[in-house]
This record gives sequence, C-alpha cells and structure tokens, in this order.
Amino acid sequence: MNQYNQCVEQGEILIMVGLHLCGTLSPRLVQIFSSFASSNDDGRNNDGDDNNKNENETKEEEIKHDDDNTTNTALLILSPCCMPKRDKSIAEYCRLSKKDPYRYWCEHVYNELNEGKESKRKTLQRKGMFVDENVLSKKNVLIWNVT
Repeated sequence: MNQYNQCVEQGEILIMVGLHLCGTLSPRLVQIFSSFASSNDDGRNNDGDDNNKNENETKEEEIKHDDDNTTNTALLILSPCCMPKRDKSIAEYCRLSKKDPYRYWCEHVYNELNEGKESKRKTLQRKGMFVDENVLSKKNVLIWNVT
C-alpha cells in the first residue's frame, strides 16, 4: 500500500505547498502531487504498479473504502517563480509573441495539472489559477488543485 492510500485509510488529507519554486521545481511538484493524488484505491499508482497485492486484498480494501467515511482529499498550492534558465525556447517564444514570460510559465505549469480526471471514487479534480494584485512581487500567481 502506498503512503497516499495509508493517509486515505486514516482519514488524513494530503497537502503540498510550493512557494516561489524556481525553474523546473514547479513542474516537478506537480508531477509528485499527481502521482500521489491519482493513486487508485487498489494500490496502483498512475504508472500501473500493483504494489504486490493479490486479488483478495484489493477487493477487501475497495469494499472497506466504499463503506467507511474516510476522505481521499489532496490539495496542492503552488506559486511558481522563474522559468527554467536552460530552456531558452520559452523565453524566445515569449519575446517573439510579446507575452509576459512569468505569466506564460505559470499557465504552462497550470496546464500540467489533470483537471477533470475522475478517480475510482468518482471525485473530480478541481483547479484554479489566481493572480494576487496585492502581492508586491511580480511573481504573484497562485495555482491550486483539489482532488
């Protein structure tokens, strides 16, 4: 059983926060969050690993989760910082298309989240992106995702 399923079983909520993550750290946090949040009730993650469970254990766990009142909530709050320095193509694209590089980068990271993906328990992921004009820094975007 993976760590996310153990948290679900205990009624815990997974919360991941990344504030001003530079370069490729923002997409990496999205990948890590997605791997936890998209884990199935049968112990399989999004890569299809079955974590050495036999068929009877899987069915018992599914029944247990259907009957109890535990939650499978996962929350991501992310504020990206700078774009990756090594990938000059993004900066060049923004320069040519006259787009704000930071906003473009935030939209790119935002689009990596799997909106509307339905889990085995029929819960939908919801996501959003918010620009906080009260933050003095130009790095003022918050991205969130709830599953």
